[in-house]
Amino acid sequence: MDRRPLTADRDDASRPQLFAPEEWRQIIALTGLTNRQAEVAGYIVQSKKDKQIASALKISKRTVRSHISDIMHRLDAIDRVGIAYRLFAFSRQLS
Repeated sequence: MDRRPLTADRDDASRPQLFAPEEWRQIIALTGLTNRQAEVAGYIVQSKKDKQIASALKISKRTVRSHISDIMHRLDAIDRVGIAYRLFAFSRQLS
């Protein structure tokens, strides 16, 4: 698992513009997502399809689906909308 801190060059493309960079890092720290899961979650919040995420991260669609499954389990979400909802809920806790 990649546990390196997210840096500007690593997270800007996947970070939803709805979140400031520091806020996004805090949300990820609260959720316990790995860096790759955070990248995938960021694209999910941006409503990207599996194929688009796979292309952007240079991984297979099957790997994307695996990450999404892991994210749903970690966030106790039942679908992609649930992932976005949980991430927004965590952002509200920071306010």
